[in-house]
Amino acid sequence: MPDSVDIRANEANEAFEAFVGDHELRVQQCDGCGRRRLPPSWICPHCLAEEYEWIAASGTGVIHSFIWYLRPLDPAFLATPYNVTIVELAEGPRLISKVVGVQPGDLSVGQAVEAAFEDGPPGATTLVFRVRETADGAEG
Repeated sequence: MPDSVDIRANEANEAFEAFVGDHELRVQQCDGCGRRRLPPSWICPHCLAEEYEWIAASGTGVIHSFIWYLRPLDPAFLATPYNVTIVELAEGPRLISKVVGVQPGDLSVGQAVEAAFEDGPPGATTLVFRVRETADGAEG
């Protein structure tokens, strides 16, 4: 087993990161079959077409699945508790992120969420989600 993994930046990843840095959520849409996808890829996993365009996403979605970590694997890694959440976007793709501003017991499958952006050091903006309020002011 290698000591490290070589994760190379590619055009699709760099474009996605640039959109996130500008506080935009965009997904790829295949020119061949029309399916929308994330994570970004140079080729469509459904029809193998290489042509695609970036389309603006609404930023809304629902929680598909989640897990809470109450103890860190490494105390220097993250403050606990934190969640790892699979969000299904209104446009269809699912992505892994976290929901901020919540505590254990606050999340449920099917709950409405919306995209938010956390700015870190220059070039280090993170896409996260928040629980979305409904029209009556209740949390989704």
